[in-house]
Parts: sequence; C-alpha cells; structure tokens
Amino acid sequence: MSGLTIPCVTPAHILHDLSDMVVTSPNKVTKRLNRLRVVCRAMKIDPEAWIATLKLAEEKNMTITLDEINEYITREQSQDYEETIEFGTGDVDDRVKKTIEAALTAGLNRDLTLYKITTGVMRRIWSRICKHYIFAPLVKSRDLLLVHKGGIAQRLVLLQHFPELSDEIKQYFGFGGDNDVNLLLNPAFPEFESYHKVLVEFVHANMLSLVGTFSNGNVATLAKKVKTIRPADLVDLDVVPAMRNHFKIYDSVDGNHLGYNKGSVVSYMDTSIVKSSVVVSNNDTLMFHDEVGRLAHFTLLRYKQSFRVGTALCGAELLDIAIPHRDEAKMINSYHHYKSGQWVSDLDLSNF
Repeated sequence: MSGLTIPCVTPAHILHDLSDMVVTSPNKVTKRLNRLRVVCRAMKIDPEAWIATLKLAEEKNMTITLDEINEYITREQSQDYEETIEFGTGDVDDRVKKTIEAALTAGLNRDLTLYKITTGVMRRIWSRICKHYIFAPLVKSRDLLLVHKGGIAQRLVLLQHFPELSDEIKQYFGFGGDNDVNLLLNPAFPEFESYHKVLVEFVHANMLSLVGTFSNGNVATLAKKVKTIRPADLVDLDVVPAMRNHFKIYDSVDGNHLGYNKGSVVSYMDTSIVKSSVVVSNNDTLMFHDEVGRLAHFTLLRYKQSFRVGTALCGAELLDIAIPHRDEAKMINSYHHYKSGQWVSDLDLSNF
C-alpha cells in the first residue's frame, strides 16, 4: 500500500461473495439480493437468470418491537455497570443489541470520513507487519495477504469500475457499515497455527498501542455528533459516548466472566491511563457451520466505539480485522484467488 491506495476486492469477488452469502446466510438476504442484481447488471449478466441458479437461504426474522427495545435500554444494571458490557440472556436480547448497534454504526459512518481514518489505522498496522522479522518474508512472497472488503469497499470498487451505474450503485451500496478487512495466511504452511497465533497477538498488540490517538481525535469528535438513533425505524433514542478506562464482558448464556484469551472484549487500559470510548476486542471463539454445512472459523479483532443507550452499553463497529483459521472451509479457495490477483486489486481512495 502506498499513498491512498489499498488492496480491495474485485467485481468478480463481489459477485462471488454476494452469490455465496444469499445461499449460506439467513441474514439480510433481501438486501444482498438487491446488491447482487446491481453487480450482475454491471457485469452484463442477466440478474434473474443468475439468481435462479441459486438455492436461496430462508431469511432470518430480525424483527424487534418497541417494548423489547424499551426493556433492554431501561434494564437495571449490575452495581459496576459503568464498566460492564453485558451481551444479554437470549435471542431477543441479541436481536435488540444488534439492531441498536447497527443504528449506532450507521450514525457514525454517514460518509467516508471514518472509513478513511480506519483505513489509515490499518495502513499503520500493515506497515508494522511488513517490517516484522517473521511476517516481512511472508508478505514479500505473498504468503500473507491483506484485503479490504465489506459494503463500503464494494461500493468504491464498483464506482471505480462502473461509473455509468453510479446512481444505482450508490442506492444499494450505501454508507453505514464499518471497515472490514481480511488478513490471510497461506493455509499450506505446516506450522500455520503457530503463525496464526503470533499474527493475532501482533495485530492485537498494535491495535492496543494505537487506540489512544485513534479514539481521542477525530473518532471522538464524530461520536459526539451522534446524539440520536432510530433502531428498526421504531423510536428515537438519545445516545452519548461512554468514556471508560476499562471494560469487562459477560457471556450471553451463563454470565461467566470471559478472560483475555476467550472473550470478545478485553480491557486495553488500566485506570491510570487517559479515558477513551473505543474498545478493542479479540474474539477467537468464532466457529460455526453455515446453511450448507461449511465450517466458518476465524479470529475477529475489532475497534468499537462505545455508547450509552439508556442504561445499556452498546458499541458501534469501526474496524473489523478477520484472520481465518486453516480449517475455515472457504480458506483455500479464497487464498488462491486473492494471491493470483483474481479477487484483489488496488483501489485509489483519493478518487473519492
């Protein structure tokens, strides 16, 4: 990466990814189908003929009610709630929390301002990876790859390749999402798991080292501008950034405290350090099977901007760094297509 150029997914990958997701994920099927139709038209493919070849997943009902929202944001918290994030106790809580957090994420990502900030943070982390004595040779041999993906990356890639469809692309590939990136190691390495562990620890440590300057500048300013959200278009809620030194996370099933290596959110500062509202998370427990039985297995490192919504502490997603494990079902195919250049090419952000 140099200047404002970043490695992004290609239109061919976007077509493949959306086609795969409407088959293997019950979430946002209608939204993804609309996007898939745009990509098909851009690539001179009959959208309905293409979709007819796919066995679509049944869309998951994410409907929530006003009563469920009100119950969630007025619930009495534990005595140390000021420093605690609770995922909740069941499916309803999970749906409400995700809906609120999606609205918070959309409130922060109304244009490319935050996306370019988080891209700059990722650039710094990647630069350090490229200088690391273990990873530098892997980067040079393309055995370690960085790819920007997600809705905003897809929007920019499509606008770059198909400016004649800019109105349609902007309609269906809007803002509102976070910055999604993948770091992929060559799954053929005999010592893959050792490399993976060191890479996760290195990226996590660098996210921790950068969180102070990252969160207390432009991100804090943008967060203060998000004063209300309207989750599921049901109700306007007042929100405020939650400035905290330390966060704990509790499991959604049994309420047990999740430790540094097992949990989704870990503390990044002790109480002697300046306060910040950005949380660094390290989730290494993501392992599940999709709708067609394929294993998904990856570590997810995140920056999240925390907000107080009523009595609840919720987070807006800023930057997701996914690092797949070798047994991830799509890993070999994805790595091959990325390394060959079929699914990744440079995008110049200065054009936007």
